Amino acid sequence: QFVLLCACVAVLLLLPFALPLQSGIAMALQRYPLLLSLGAGLLAIVILNSRIRYAGVVGLMVLCLSLAILNATSGPHTWRHRTDDPAFQKSALLSIVDSVRVVQELDPKGNVFFWYDGDGKLGHLYRSVASTYLWSYRLQSEDFPSLGLKLPPVGRRILILAEDGAGALRQAEVSLHREGLGAEFMTKRTIHQGPFHWDMIEIQVKAKADEPAPGTG
Repeated sequence: QFVLLCACVAVLLLLPFALPLQSGIAMALQRYPLLLSLGAGLLAIVILNSRIRYAGVVGLMVLCLSLAILNATSGPHTWRHRTDDPAFQKSALLSIVDSVRVVQELDPKGNVFFWYDGDGKLGHLYRSVASTYLWSYRLQSEDFPSLGLKLPPVGRRILILAEDGAGALRQAEVSLHREGLGAEFMTKRTIHQGPFHWDMIEIQVKAKADEPAPGTG
């Protein structure tokens, strides 16, 4: 039983590091690191103070999980710091270079506008891509899915940078639809270098089709 307990503790401690970056659990850990760690720690204390049989073993495992979450989300080689880690700088640079090449291929005249979440995990990398094209002049919004202060005119081509391309496209369509506009999907390219992975979706803003009158089709 002692060996089994040690094995379970080891698995719990290593589990956060083994999760893929794009998994739902990993995304939740990145979004609410302190909350989840604190919650697991409090749960462990409650379990350890209970008089239920084997509660001590369960409580110890939950406590180890809490410490593992805290360690995985605060260390220098973890998700939140991965884009700043020197070990990943080459991959980050290559991702930016690949993205710039895609932009040059899709829009050689430099007329495309950028739309992304600048506060997201990869926001500063998206900003690096956009800044090569004077992003202050070619920026739709850094608050994706918000359209920003100025609505895009019909015909504008926009490049959305996001980790989940399909989900981002749906969000973009909802935002445009809310303002009486639509989106025509043009193309999608994927950037993948080392731990960095995102989609580049090109859309063209169009006037939203009028809703058919009831009973007319």
